[in-house]
Amino acid sequence: MKPILISKMAPTILILTVGTGTAGSQSNLSQGLANTIRLRPPSGFYLVPSTTPDSVAVAELILESLDPKLRELFIPWEDGNPFLMISEPDSLESSRRVIRDLIREARRRSPGCELVINPTSGTKQMSAAATLAALDEGAGQIVFTTGRRADGVVITGTEEITPFDSGRWNAEKEGSLAADLWDRHLHLAAAEVFRSAASPLADNDEFRQRLLGLALAADAFAHQEAFQFSPAVDKFKDARKHLRVDHLPEGSPGHGFGILCDHAKKRMVKLNEAQGGKRNTSLQRMLLSEIVDNSLRCAGAGRYEDAACRLYRAIEMELQIRLSEKTENAYWNGKLTKDATPPPALTTSSFLTTIRRSELPREFGMEHLARALNELGDESVATLCADLDLEKKSQFRAATATRNASILAHGVAPVDAKGFQSLKAAAQELLGLSTSVSHPIPKFDKKWLEVDNLPKHSAS
Repeated sequence: MKPILISKMAPTILILTVGTGTAGSQSNLSQGLANTIRLRPPSGFYLVPSTTPDSVAVAELILESLDPKLRELFIPWEDGNPFLMISEPDSLESSRRVIRDLIREARRRSPGCELVINPTSGTKQMSAAATLAALDEGAGQIVFTTGRRADGVVITGTEEITPFDSGRWNAEKEGSLAADLWDRHLHLAAAEVFRSAASPLADNDEFRQRLLGLALAADAFAHQEAFQFSPAVDKFKDARKHLRVDHLPEGSPGHGFGILCDHAKKRMVKLNEAQGGKRNTSLQRMLLSEIVDNSLRCAGAGRYEDAACRLYRAIEMELQIRLSEKTENAYWNGKLTKDATPPPALTTSSFLTTIRRSELPREFGMEHLARALNELGDESVATLCADLDLEKKSQFRAATATRNASILAHGVAPVDAKGFQSLKAAAQELLGLSTSVSHPIPKFDKKWLEVDNLPKHSAS
């Protein structure tokens, strides 16, 4: 069929299910459904009866009882067949499939029109199916015919249209999806879903503001995962503003989430200082724990290549920090600082022979860091250096070789779970590096999606 031309005054298409009705002394189903159409005249409408003769007869009576102008708005399903009918009205899945097909076809025929689904009439399965189909397809409005009742049914002539807030329902559903993405540490994806869920809601809707606040927090955690601590600070500030933490009652889920954001922001500030080059080993250790945490999250997601690269850097940083502490910051990040003098013990010919160098380098690699610490009497590396002395049988060298030959280092093959676990075991057993998460990103609490009773936001 050709696309239906719809009046610009009221661009809506109504889809109305039609049953046979429950008998009532003051009720007339066909008249009641006709009244439903009159209450809010659409630009066009479809009637969806079942294949039972009584249901088809009611649909025909609806058309007959409408005045000619409204009757002209009826959209036949196809030439010679005015109705798309449900052949199995007691089957939820069959009814849902038929109405879903009609929604898609109505959208194709009448682009730009909002669909309004009224599932009030029909079998219980038809009504449930129409509601589900409308939610599945994001079909705009869902409305129900209500009114004063007698004998369990609406009294004809008292009909009213009662809307269902499908936008809010979809927003809540998408919010739950974003929460699941959050718990998988897919924070960028979670942020986009939160924003998508918020977009159909009114500007002054509190739930919209809550979703946008959660999106900003997800952005902040995504920046944290990427070691971008300065933008993470800004995002946590913005999240707090959207959440209106200061206006929420203490002990409420929203207030608790705001406090969590405050604590996370303070940590990001410190981590940003550590990245800024400030020579403070306490800050460096905080950054080190963040790298370990990040590595373990990567491993938990099956990203062993990324996990190994991060853990390798953590091992190196642990040795660098120990050398800084041992030399009173003469070495920083494994490099001799400007105008600093290396400790005499590191300039001896015996030490140079140990590291197989003719002269002392200004910057140490990983194994040389361990050897330098050992030469300076740091007992914490004694086990590691003894392992390195085993040469080809060294556990540490075997573990780091897997990472060195990986595609993100110097080879082409990815690190697998076994390769990561061997590196993790070496770090823990030979170096005493903590390999457990010290500052986990919080799991999403579904209560954060609950909105506290607050004055409406202004639409500005």
